[in-house]
Amino acid sequence: MNDNKDRELINMFKFRKIALICLYTSLLFLALSNFSLVFTVVGIGLIISFFILSSRYWKCPYCGKAFELRHSTMDGSDYCPSCGKKLK
Repeated sequence: MNDNKDRELINMFKFRKIALICLYTSLLFLALSNFSLVFTVVGIGLIISFFILSSRYWKCPYCGKAFELRHSTMDGSDYCPSCGKKLK
């Protein structure tokens, strides 16, 4: 059971990094959206990916409470603000 929680912790931070990459890349594509409709569609798709990944994985594996979606100090936090369990 402990291995399962360890794997969830690794996945949580891995998918958080992927979600943030999607978010910041979407800003680039949306900035280029004046040039082509494709950039707009890809940008919107990346934003949707950010929300899906964040809602699915950016939560405490112990208590299940979701963390803030915005890029904050929680990205580097060692403990869950709700239950206090160690995350790293």
